[in-house]
Amino acid sequence: MSFSTTVSALDTICQSLFGEISITIHPSAAGYSDLAIPNAISRDPTLEDDYNPLSPQGVSNLILFFNPATLPTPLSPTQLLPAHGDTATASNGVKYSLSRVKPDNEGGYVLYLRRTSPGAI
Repeated sequence: MSFSTTVSALDTICQSLFGEISITIHPSAAGYSDLAIPNAISRDPTLEDDYNPLSPQGVSNLILFFNPATLPTPLSPTQLLPAHGDTATASNGVKYSLSRVKPDNEGGYVLYLRRTSPGAI
């Protein structure tokens, strides 16, 4: 088993065990459809926020990890990977803007999001 295959398998296991947030990415590019990311892993921004990611208050900053290889269905031609400038909606209805996307060496992505709505809808 190659290192990349091992890391991808670990990503899948970690997302299924520790993934707590489902988020939908709304691309800023015209003509592309939304991308649903189930079971994204959130990093607790303890020094940045006072609330948990799925609390009614939401958080100001949300840091998520996901690997496209772990999506339930492969990306379609009308879907894009998340990019700076996209918007997102968390499973509790709080809206975010995608301020930074940081790819890792094995196909995963860390998404840095900033809240744009005052709270849960």
